[in-house]
Amino acid sequence: QLQKMHNDDKLFFESNIYMLKSNIESNSLKYVPNIDK
Repeated sequence: QLQKMHNDDKLFFESNIYMLKSNIESNSLKYVPNIDK
């Protein structure tokens, strides 16, 4: 049971990291053109 919880936490953590990275990337894409102008 404990191992299962640990695995779920790890998955949850990894998916959060993934979301965070994709958010940062999409924000960068949004803002970079404004800097260029």
